[in-house]
Amino acid sequence: MANVERFRYGTQTLIPVPVESATVVEKGDFICLGSGYAVPAGSVADAGDAAANREAIEAVILGIANTASASGKTDDVLVDISLEAIYELTQQTAAAVSVADLIEIYATTAAADDQLVVAGSTSPIAVVVRAKGATGTGILCKLTPQVLLNAP
Repeated sequence: MANVERFRYGTQTLIPVPVESATVVEKGDFICLGSGYAVPAGSVADAGDAAANREAIEAVILGIANTASASGKTDDVLVDISLEAIYELTQQTAAAVSVADLIEIYATTAAADDQLVVAGSTSPIAVVVRAKGATGTGILCKLTPQVLLNAP
């Protein structure tokens, strides 16, 4: 999934975050903070299994990429860190969700995904704000990035 506009409504808060030259960021990627740089969720080091990968992302997620960065580019990427905005996130597999359901990053035993989510309450990164039936994969959510919520 490349360059997806996830913002739907509310107030955005965009901040510039530096990107290392070999890092590729697509618009709509979940952005994590790694050594002071923006990295897509899938670039966070493999923690060993799917649950550990979801937990690792929850600890370092910053927001959603509002701009892209190609390999070899070092321009900052704009990251939406708003706690007030509503985003349309993409489920890995269509499933019904209810208001206030918690959402986790989709992860495998090898890595987290850059843009897909699943329902789950162990390592949440977002909360559902509009119920959806079992068809379709777009869900409206509000982010709950721990990096910002736990900041001093």
